[in-house]
Amino acid sequence: NIDIKPNNLAYVIYTSGSTGKPKGVLTQHKNVARLLHACNTNFAFSKDEIWTLFHSISFDFSIWEIWGALAFNGTLVIVPYWTARTPKEMCKLLINEKVTVFNQTTSAFNNLTNEKDFIDNISALNLRYIIFGGEIVELSYAARWLETFKQKNTKLINMYGITETTVHVTYHELSLQDFNKNIHSPIGKPLPDLSICVLSKGQRLMPMGIPGELYIAGDGLARGYLNQPELTKARFINFPLRDNINLRLYKTGDVVKLLPDGSLDYIGRNDNQVKIRGYRIELGEIEAALLKHDLIRECTVIDYQINTHEKILVAYFVPTNHQLQANEIRTFLKNQLPDHMIPSSFVAIEKLPLTQNGKIDRASLSQPDFNDLNIQQEYIEPVTNNKIILTNIWREILHIKSIGICDNFFDLGGHSISALQILARINDAFAIDLPVRTIFECPTIKELVRAIENNCLAKSALNFAETSSYSHSLPSSLVPLQPKGNKTPLFFIHPVGGTVFWYIPLVKYLDPARPFYAIQDPDIEARKLIFNSVEEMASHYIKIIKTVQPTGPYLLGGASSGATTAIEMARQLEAAGEKTNFLALLDGWVVYPIELENREFLETHMKRQFEELQANFAAKKIAHASDLLDLQWHRTKIALTYKVPMLNHQLTLFKAKDILPMFKNIDHPTNYWTEYSTHPINVKLIPGNHETMFEEPNVKYLALKINECLEKIADDSLEKNNSDAEKCLSTSNIFL
Repeated sequence: NIDIKPNNLAYVIYTSGSTGKPKGVLTQHKNVARLLHACNTNFAFSKDEIWTLFHSISFDFSIWEIWGALAFNGTLVIVPYWTARTPKEMCKLLINEKVTVFNQTTSAFNNLTNEKDFIDNISALNLRYIIFGGEIVELSYAARWLETFKQKNTKLINMYGITETTVHVTYHELSLQDFNKNIHSPIGKPLPDLSICVLSKGQRLMPMGIPGELYIAGDGLARGYLNQPELTKARFINFPLRDNINLRLYKTGDVVKLLPDGSLDYIGRNDNQVKIRGYRIELGEIEAALLKHDLIRECTVIDYQINTHEKILVAYFVPTNHQLQANEIRTFLKNQLPDHMIPSSFVAIEKLPLTQNGKIDRASLSQPDFNDLNIQQEYIEPVTNNKIILTNIWREILHIKSIGICDNFFDLGGHSISALQILARINDAFAIDLPVRTIFECPTIKELVRAIENNCLAKSALNFAETSSYSHSLPSSLVPLQPKGNKTPLFFIHPVGGTVFWYIPLVKYLDPARPFYAIQDPDIEARKLIFNSVEEMASHYIKIIKTVQPTGPYLLGGASSGATTAIEMARQLEAAGEKTNFLALLDGWVVYPIELENREFLETHMKRQFEELQANFAAKKIAHASDLLDLQWHRTKIALTYKVPMLNHQLTLFKAKDILPMFKNIDHPTNYWTEYSTHPINVKLIPGNHETMFEEPNVKYLALKINECLEKIADDSLEKNNSDAEKCLSTSNIFL
């Protein structure tokens, strides 16, 4: 007779976790006993249940399978190794053994439900509960499963859990109501004897709806890790409450957000992030977007390092019986994700490989040929010598083998850095000096070759500007991103980088009847200092826009420091007797009133950014990188020294909801514009941060709000003589 106490060790299960180094988790008898008791408040298992031991005993899901059956006097069917890995045989076992409780990872269950015998024999199944664990449950999966079992009295249960907290932590019954919520993967509420909290990196409680790391407390927490006291201390922490009381928490590494009903939405691992061109990306978010496509059954996304300085994303997907083209997927994702999150390659496979524990075996997926990334549109082969030269340059920079002469640079994943690389290579190859705006005007190889062959310089779409009274002694600043339409034109000024790449995604969603022109700093092409102040820059840009629209009222805007330039333009126009009816500040900031120590912090931070850019440019062999960055730093300094005047204009601030770290300590509801306008600041909160608000899908909302504002201005012009009593009394109106 062995005297077993609750605190005695029951088993050690090794888990590789995210680091790849195995960790032995020390689980006690009391941890397992309370698991069964806590879960049964939701399930009410009986002696008539028939369970399967589907998983390896090295996977903690097996603890639940074994003792769930035995503790409630049920029957446990041990599934042979090859039966568990053969969907057709597994289907037979479920029917013949009359299984009622079936535990699965989502990957394994997908393989099973793709089996024709399973679908054809749904009516013969006795399943009462299908319990998911070990992997994220995507709602697109759940939709198919709910449809499959709609005629059966089968409950689909999603139970989030981890080995260190003894198998299960939460309970959620999947239902059609989940699809009416804006959520990623519902995992429900904690078991009755567990508590959860969602904390920031600084271990502060996160408000409802804001993602943070999940921490767990309660009787499910294991003793720790075998022979790894430092790791145990780092992951099983003592969290201070009050009066010197500490709560033992397990730090999961999983990112969730708390929903209004107290349940949790699972987002992904905080160590499943990758960094692409400086952007932090959650791979699970891309996978969730892919699974919304009707013709994609399963998928996974992997990042690959293709050279010393660059990574790309590759999506592996299992299509339905239809032939799905990569360009179709790319177009589909463009409506859901920002450009930097769209994979460079899409690889169709018959099924996703699984580990012994039924999880996706990413290591066994074959690495794609990086010279054959399949993202082109209808392929038209280059045949002339110049087209072949250009195509080879694009292939090398974009890491795509098959590029047709009609493929759009931006649709192929081109961005500001790769544009500078390509232009440098073109200018070297043809001994010319194409300006940056050529990429906007000629985004395909076919158009670019024509620009080179026409004396190697693209003719501006605004030839009429050349015949105006204003002398263009400087390189052209006007970039006609959408010159068609009969409404009053909209002019947006470049941010601190000098180029207008940020506006490329935006123009697609603006009113097509309204011309849209972006203003680029001419020093980008001249590669020399032109303006010594914001006032000089604004004066020059006014002359530029008057070549398109000689008289007001004007519609102006700018992103980041471009907002400051737009404001100075409006001031100078007003002094000249011209009106500005719209001033859009796209997350522009008044940096002038910020305390000295914060300005020093800002300058230090931006200098560090420039140093990183310098290293990146040098690594990518971008011509004149030093000149470009020196000019960018000069623009920053003149923006910092600009003294914002008191403005008699209605300012509309399109403020990013997410604040970049460099602005955390100086955030302000109106970015400090309140003190500089005689009118209340109209604030529109835009999803994303200072940069990602210009990317998919956030840019759609930004464009929607801009369009709404412009429509209102058109309506208000009929009532512009309303009395001052009708004006808003507050100093700031914030609209979600």
